[in-house]
Amino acid sequence: MKFKFNSPYTEKKKKNHVPVVLLKAGNFESWLKKQKPHVKALCEQTGFKCQPEKSLVVRNAKGELESVVVAVRTPCSVYDTGGAVNAIRAALVKKHINNATFYFTGENLKGVELENAHIGWGFACYQFDTYKSSITENPQLVWSSAVNKKRVQATIEAVHFLRDLVNAPANDMGPDEIEDAARFIASKAKATVKTVHDKELLKKNFPLIFTVGDGSDRRPRLIDITWGNPKHKKVTLVGKGVAFDTGGLNLKPTPMMALMKKDMGGAAHVLALGHMIMSLKLPVRLRILVAAVENSVSGRAFRPGDILRSRKGLTVENTNTDAEG
Repeated sequence: MKFKFNSPYTEKKKKNHVPVVLLKAGNFESWLKKQKPHVKALCEQTGFKCQPEKSLVVRNAKGELESVVVAVRTPCSVYDTGGAVNAIRAALVKKHINNATFYFTGENLKGVELENAHIGWGFACYQFDTYKSSITENPQLVWSSAVNKKRVQATIEAVHFLRDLVNAPANDMGPDEIEDAARFIASKAKATVKTVHDKELLKKNFPLIFTVGDGSDRRPRLIDITWGNPKHKKVTLVGKGVAFDTGGLNLKPTPMMALMKKDMGGAAHVLALGHMIMSLKLPVRLRILVAAVENSVSGRAFRPGDILRSRKGLTVENTNTDAEG
């Protein structure tokens, strides 16, 4: 699986530069009084009264997109501006989305509120399009001059990356691919990656990781990323990376099996958070640990009632192989 970061933001505005009017409920009446008759009529006919997460697409007399009005809370949250993205996609075909840029106006948002407005736009632009022959075009937002671009971009990259990992089907997101994802973010930040692979897990005293993953031909491993100044405060993130959880010999029923590709969501979260921390160059000594396995069924799979010995030396009797976590 290829990993990529596509930005929904741009520095350059196009000739068709459309305002996205951010509007808080308390300011709706005063805003409405200043609008042209066609905007007032549109609000009345559609029932738009600046309700949270609602958007209004405004066209001029020629039928061209004039503006998009989006209701935001006080304070503006990361969930407020995504509706504008969806409204634009519904209002314009791909050609016209490509020929336009958009910018925030209206409320004079600053600091965290302005960041949240940009982040909300980026959240709505996420698409899991890896397996699609054609994709829905994302409208491009021109950066507001006062926003912290690095923080916004790092957040969006991390969340999109996380969603790609969790959404990927298990046939393309096994232990190997989880390791590939770890190496991808590590390479961007010049972090160090070490892995303890397959039977080496036994030699290095990680018997439970080995045992859980031994039932699969896709071999288990422990992924260890380190980054940052050793003198800085230590932060360690640990993520569960069960690429697919059949339940082992306590095989899950079909309805419960459907979402088990997401059992590596913990690993996805710590890798994404790690990417954000490294992108922002936070002053920490970061370590990320991911046990990447597939809990599968075979002659090598561990059995209900097996008594296993942990790295710490404790004996563990697991009466249900679906409790591998």
